[in-house]
Amino acid sequence: MAFCTQCGTKNDDSAKFCTSCGKQLESINGGNNSTTNDFSQKFNNLNNTADTTYEYSSSDIENNKVLAIFSYISFLFIIPLIAAPNSKFAKFHANQGILLFIVEILYGIAAGIISVMFKVLHLGFLSAILNLFGLVFLALMIIGILNVVNGKAKELPVIGNYKILNY
Repeated sequence: MAFCTQCGTKNDDSAKFCTSCGKQLESINGGNNSTTNDFSQKFNNLNNTADTTYEYSSSDIENNKVLAIFSYISFLFIIPLIAAPNSKFAKFHANQGILLFIVEILYGIAAGIISVMFKVLHLGFLSAILNLFGLVFLALMIIGILNVVNGKAKELPVIGNYKILNY
């Protein structure tokens, strides 16, 4: 058995990541020699947020994964709230989706105002650069969906620690 150096959880010797906290486990020889492992490590560091998966039953997670995926697709966060009103797992992800949606709306408003200012000042090319920051929301959406697919109840980086819904 391998023990996680971050949370102390027992893991199978063949496991590459901790089943509890998601931290990459060190191999027996202690080396990471692949680009894939480097990317995985960077992703896990970005996604090193509160993981409350242990609070949810495995049947709730398995039964509501598909619905929870909708939480991260714009205003479709409403689907798990309607289709699975008693699922804590679906509500957790709907809460994360609502937060993402609100921040996207606020960013859109701010970016629109700033873009108009750039155009007035004949700096329209800066608007394109400003729009590239919108890719952050795509990354957060992908992280949320990957968490659902992996059966995890992990908060989104930066914005995920706020709670709007009771679950």
